Amino acid sequence: MPKINTTKIQLSTLIGAILFCNLIFSQEYKTNKIIVDQGTKAPLGFVNINNSLDNTISNEDGQFVFISKENSIKISRVGYQPVATTFAAIAVLDTIFLEAVTTELEEVVVTNTSSLLNDVYRNVAKWYPIETFSEKFFIRAVLKKNNEITRLQDISGRIESNAMFLNQTIKKKEHSLEILNLRKTDIVNKAQVEYYEFLSANSLYSWFSGIFTVPSDYVFTKVKSTDPQYIKIEYSKSDQNTSSLYRNGYYLIDKDEKSIKEVGYKLYGDKSQIPYQSKGPIKWRTIEADLVVNYVKSPKNNKYYVGSAKLSTITEVVNEKKGEKDIYECTYDLITVDSFIEENVKPNFSVSRDLFKSNFSYSEEFWNSQNQLPLTKELKSFLQRINDTKSIKSDFKIHGNF
Repeated sequence: MPKINTTKIQLSTLIGAILFCNLIFSQEYKTNKIIVDQGTKAPLGFVNINNSLDNTISNEDGQFVFISKENSIKISRVGYQPVATTFAAIAVLDTIFLEAVTTELEEVVVTNTSSLLNDVYRNVAKWYPIETFSEKFFIRAVLKKNNEITRLQDISGRIESNAMFLNQTIKKKEHSLEILNLRKTDIVNKAQVEYYEFLSANSLYSWFSGIFTVPSDYVFTKVKSTDPQYIKIEYSKSDQNTSSLYRNGYYLIDKDEKSIKEVGYKLYGDKSQIPYQSKGPIKWRTIEADLVVNYVKSPKNNKYYVGSAKLSTITEVVNEKKGEKDIYECTYDLITVDSFIEENVKPNFSVSRDLFKSNFSYSEEFWNSQNQLPLTKELKSFLQRINDTKSIKSDFKIHGNF
């Protein structure tokens, strides 16, 4: 009768068990879906899709791609009932429907702002990072001229910030930027004189973090909502200046934590009263800006971070020599892919430079597999136009790395 080495059997069984466990824990889930309004069936953009490990949002067509090693998924957008589900549960669905939450019309002017807003301000150190932290991000910048896309830039990278908000000890925001992957392209008429600058990383993150108002400068209105967890406070500048942009917005505040879940900020005004800036024959003025910032709480440290943000600006440009006027619309979408990371940020591009001036090689492998903000139908049409223009002689020139 042959001898049986139980030690080897036990060892091989143990190794097999370990490999099986590693296989389970390293399993990667992936889904690609469309999110629409349950009532209107209209696609919903800027919907948050996340879990404790990963974060993304849907694009303007309502499409999202989500990849994670965690099976759970939370889908949420202000004004809609949140959905808690799993990759397995939505695998059989082509479309995800979100149910709108009806907001009551009753409004009350808030006179004692210290009872709520000052509590929120005092809780900043509790709920938001006030020390140096790093994040992985994805930024998409799109430029339109007279309602037609002329530029696209996607950036994947890491950024280090000395704090989320300015405070008594930190008077200046400082950042370090590491661009890991980049794709960009634009198309301009060869006769065009003006160049539209993209914001720098410093300017962009200043927009995303400059959300707090001075209570004495604004009028606040509490909007009563059916959502039992949040209070919505709308605000407007109390002494609007007709020669500049008007300012108003809102805070979505967690009742229990006294923390800000979402903030909106809008600049607009009477165009006839807004002054121009000028250089040579070109003069320009920003006539509108719209910002939405959504905060997500990290399970790593129980602190909020900017899960996603969207900044849109409209600028009027006049060429006095040619007698031409153009309208530029620029949008910046930010997704924090991973918050409070331990990896070191290795700066490779100035945080004070126009982001479109960054020059890095295009990685086909990365962009074919990345899962942030799938290209919309409009962007796909723009890229097709780029390809078509490259193959013929035209009055346009093309810049880019892909």
